[in-house]
Amino acid sequence: MKRVILSIVAILAMAFSASAQQKGEQYVGLNLGYETGKSTVEFHANSIYDIHWNEKVTARSGDDVGFGLEYGYFVANNLLVKAHVGYGFEKLDEDISHSFNITPGLAYYVRLADGFYYTPNLLVGYGLSSTKQTDDSYLTLHGLVAEVQPLAVEFRPAKRFAMTVSLASLQFVYLSGKLDAGEQLSTTVDTSGVAFSLLANAQVGFKLYF
Repeated sequence: MKRVILSIVAILAMAFSASAQQKGEQYVGLNLGYETGKSTVEFHANSIYDIHWNEKVTARSGDDVGFGLEYGYFVANNLLVKAHVGYGFEKLDEDISHSFNITPGLAYYVRLADGFYYTPNLLVGYGLSSTKQTDDSYLTLHGLVAEVQPLAVEFRPAKRFAMTVSLASLQFVYLSGKLDAGEQLSTTVDTSGVAFSLLANAQVGFKLYF
């Protein structure tokens, strides 16, 4: 009986050690996502004829499909520092946009069960967007992007492999740039928006620990 109890304790200890997020652990990962929502756009334009206008519009975003590469390092037990590089493709009516972002971030791991964690996280960094207009001109914007994922979880069935899911996102974006509209019109564009999406910004990921 004593031998059976010791064996059970040893198995549980091995399972816990295989799933614990410990200081010094590292991973590389791949994220896939789908996003839709709304954004607020403010336009400022000036022409050589001294014409000016300002306009603020709340518009529906298109369907945005993206993927990203990620590296993470546990600086303390359950506390993760990570770097994310992502690309997105969006089509709304006739406009096609490409986006790129570099976002360092933090995540905290709360153990719910062996190999299963609640992992709220924050990303803040640089974003760039290039949109082809209907007249074949390009609008290129860059600036600050930030995102909080309050409903993120990670399942780690093996020591070196994990799967992640995020079902909600709180985002802030501020981008600015110039629209190439010919010699007679110089247009600067600022875009900003705060949006919360539930299920409209679903992401899944895969991690390889080492």
